[in-house]
Amino acid sequence: MKSRNKSYRSMVAMLPFAAMIVVAGCSKKPAETSAGNGETPGTMSNSGGGAVASASGAAGTFSANCSKCHPFEGKSGGRAPDLSHIGGEKDAEWLAAYIKDPKSKDPKSKMPPFGGKIADKDVQELATMLAGKK
Repeated sequence: MKSRNKSYRSMVAMLPFAAMIVVAGCSKKPAETSAGNGETPGTMSNSGGGAVASASGAAGTFSANCSKCHPFEGKSGGRAPDLSHIGGEKDAEWLAAYIKDPKSKDPKSKMPPFGGKIADKDVQELATMLAGKK
């Protein structure tokens, strides 16, 4: 019984190190970029310290920037509104403006502005994707 507990304790003690290896592997930058500026295409640098580089496509941008707060298509988020059917209420132009500067459309909004944090092209793709969700 003692050797079983010792093996279990050894395994539990190794978990933090395994987690660090996984996290370190996930945070490595690709060796080559095609953007010519040292950044992966579809992302912006984050020298301002705020959120976010986008991932591939609108779904990746949503996942990287919105999913922690917004529920979407059955996946839970935080306390922000569910965006699964936002396209039935708002068009892509309105959504893009809101994503960039929420207070421009709703002065009481608690959402942080993503203008300058997400590339304009990615904001447009995200807004178009959300506008299609009716």
